[in-house]
Formats: sequence, C-alpha cells, structure tokens
Amino acid sequence: MWDKIIVPMDGSTTAEVALPYAIEFAARSGAELVLLFVKEPNDYRSDHIIKAYLTTLAQKAKEEVQQYSKETGVKEIKTREEILTGNPADEILAFAEKNP
Repeated sequence: MWDKIIVPMDGSTTAEVALPYAIEFAARSGAELVLLFVKEPNDYRSDHIIKAYLTTLAQKAKEEVQQYSKETGVKEIKTREEILTGNPADEILAFAEKNP
C-alpha cells in the first residue's frame, strides 16, 4: 500500500472537493496525508497565510478521521503541509519523485 497521499491544494473549491476522499483513504490505509501548495513565482501571498490555510485543512482532516474511527479503528492520521514555489505541475511531479 502507499505510504503517502499527496493532495495538491490551491485554495479553490475544486481542489478542496478531493480532500474528503483523500482523508478517508489515508484513514483506511494508514498513509500520511501531505497537503501541498505550490505558489507560482508571481504569487506574492505570504507563506504564513498559506501555512495557516494548510494547517486549518490538516486540522479538518484529523477531525474527520475521528468520525471514521468507528468504521476503521483509526484514531488519527499523520498530516504534513508543504509549500513550494514554481510551476505547479512541475513542482508537484518533482515532489512526488523525491517523496515516493
């Protein structure tokens, strides 16, 4: 089975639609949930704001896992937040290659 599930997040509703599925899969498989945000070079948002966004999503993931605990027996999951800068597609692929 997989050790990590990488979920690219960009702040959009469309990206967040995938999150509940990734959370449930991580809870059932025991994989680490990696929330990955890639800033494009011209994106001047503060890393602190992006980190707060990812931390909020990670907390939501942990709370949702508690709901699944009756089905899965899993009490919590490991989460990690990562912020990269560059072309999103290239950075996501490079991250996946470096973090199998």
